[in-house]
Amino acid sequence: MQISPGARTSPITADSKRGSNMASQQIELIKMFKRMVDAMASIQSAVDQDALAAQGGTLKRLIEDGYNLEAAQGADRFHNWGMFHEEVYRDVLQQLPDYDKSDTDGYSEQLYVYTLKQVPADEDRPRKILEVGCNTGKGLNFLSRIEGRSTFVGLDLSQQAVDIANARFSRPGSLTYVQGDAENLPFADGEFDVVINVESSHNYPNLRKSFLEVARVLRPGGFFSHVDVFSDNRYSVMQNCKQQTSGELDWLKETDISEYVKEAIRRRLAPGSKARQQVERALPYPLGRLFSSVMMRGYGSEFAVGQKSDDWIRNVSWLNPPGQQWLSQITSYRHTLATKARGHGS
Repeated sequence: MQISPGARTSPITADSKRGSNMASQQIELIKMFKRMVDAMASIQSAVDQDALAAQGGTLKRLIEDGYNLEAAQGADRFHNWGMFHEEVYRDVLQQLPDYDKSDTDGYSEQLYVYTLKQVPADEDRPRKILEVGCNTGKGLNFLSRIEGRSTFVGLDLSQQAVDIANARFSRPGSLTYVQGDAENLPFADGEFDVVINVESSHNYPNLRKSFLEVARVLRPGGFFSHVDVFSDNRYSVMQNCKQQTSGELDWLKETDISEYVKEAIRRRLAPGSKARQQVERALPYPLGRLFSSVMMRGYGSEFAVGQKSDDWIRNVSWLNPPGQQWLSQITSYRHTLATKARGHGS
């Protein structure tokens, strides 16, 4: 069909253009998220850890690309699978009465508070605390409100995430964020009193090297508090790495916190939950529903209740690459506490 020079075409409104652009961006985000998940799957399922470490550069680039895009799109509504723990919830409310009135559901923040609370308190002096894998910095910023005397540093592989974190939250002398690799930390020996690692290490091709780096940057007697998801294979890798680093870190205790994490996920899955509303409000139907379902799968729905994606979503091949199966292999969520081994680095 030809259109004469004088003919008028139907106008495309600014709102429809914005909606179309937003939909395209969210679809690209989902695709990038799936490529990132494929890389995570390779890390989770690897038996030969030396071969995995050799592929580390490629895998980390895929993961970095995914998190860069997530950060650019503002997809940080929840920054981990979260937990619901009555005691932690009450403690936080005592310190921050407006905590449950914020724009998040608070479950991700509870996991952060739990992770830091497992470290013995030091009432005599402020602490310097490092988070490895801080994403866009919301969790560490929350901790800085809970423990105002301490100095906080967040590190992430994604430069985009770090830029956003510094723009939103950094405070000179109190809270700052830097780009870096968990397997090659850009800090001096013995620089930190505490290192925390919240749902990040499942992305590390060389887990042992990351633990050695933690030991290096901890002061003598400093603590390492670690929480993450585990498949059976990755848990075996974790146990081996703990044995291999026992000269540098004393591994003090391990706690299975799966039920607390599952409770948070179940609450997020509930119809009308704050988590679902936040995702679905951002896009028109059915994209809001699609992105909500995909995102909740990435945030533990199968782990919590065995919930699979809707049939129509499973039939969209680019939403379900082979790597997505690793989410079905998660069997536990665990906290581990370690301290720098006596005589090491002192």
